[in-house]
Amino acid sequence: RYIGDWSSDVCSSDLGSPGIGTTGYDTVDANGRRMTAEWEVYDWEDGSHARWNLISGPIKGTGEYICVPEGDGTRFTLEAHISPTGWYRLMGPLFGWIGRRQNGRDVERLKELLEEQP
Repeated sequence: RYIGDWSSDVCSSDLGSPGIGTTGYDTVDANGRRMTAEWEVYDWEDGSHARWNLISGPIKGTGEYICVPEGDGTRFTLEAHISPTGWYRLMGPLFGWIGRRQNGRDVERLKELLEEQP
């Protein structure tokens, strides 16, 4: 699915073919301020996980998407270890709280979209 289908703040996004070395970007509109971050996948296993580094933009760090079979479904986990730079750093703990809340909403939307498919 296109990330804009489930991530409410993403205005544009692009992704190469899945796998190690894939690069992409996401542009988000955070309270009227556009921010673009580029990332690169450094570890990939289809249907299991994707680990990525942020390679440019106002936020630096790493993260991963993890999928684990559980009963009749799949447990999805997003882990992100990021550090804001520039003026974003001034927001400190508030930045983390906003990000966790937004990611929670986005993951819930992704879950809804995936479960409604036949």
